[in-house]
Amino acid sequence: MNEPASKFTFNPFKLLYVGSLTSRDSPSILFDAMRILVRRHLSIQLNIIGRYESISEGRHFTYIAQNDPLLRDVVTFLGEISDQELQRHLRCADGLILTRRNAQTEIYSFPTRLVEYLKVGIPVFVSRVGDIPLYLRHMIDAMLISPDDPESIADSVVQLVNYPARAKTIGLQGRSRGQECFNRQIYANRIIEFAKELKSKCLLKKI
Repeated sequence: MNEPASKFTFNPFKLLYVGSLTSRDSPSILFDAMRILVRRHLSIQLNIIGRYESISEGRHFTYIAQNDPLLRDVVTFLGEISDQELQRHLRCADGLILTRRNAQTEIYSFPTRLVEYLKVGIPVFVSRVGDIPLYLRHMIDAMLISPDDPESIADSVVQLVNYPARAKTIGLQGRSRGQECFNRQIYANRIIEFAKELKSKCLLKKI
């Protein structure tokens, strides 16, 4: 078993969220989990990147975080940034988080951001909603978190903060799993082969 990290951590564990802080991403659950981590005295930092300033929901949650004594020192709003800057922040993060609400619209859709997250090769915390658990395995490819229990989300973060070797393994396995499950070239080739097979069958019927 991996040895836990030292109890005294000088550098905060850097979580990164990329999005607009809309209700589909359950910002309230994300912030509740952060409050719990702060109360547990965990050295944690949440960076938020996205176009949240352009929508009312995003501005609302920005205001909440900036005026909450538990959040304002650990949540940093970076706004809309260039692709180059985004890649830099992705590389510097210790974990990527994507909370999703447990609603019909999210159950029957799949977040494309998750595919991009997995490419980075660091651990991904993503809500166990819809088809996500069909592709990713908890604590193997990703950290599958509850869509409505901030306490358990906080527990999941602590598990990786205390075991950095485990976090690294999950991140690398997640990248491998993402390449296996979400490779556009592989699926494009399958569609092309299917179309060719279908065309051949149609031609045979005409003969």
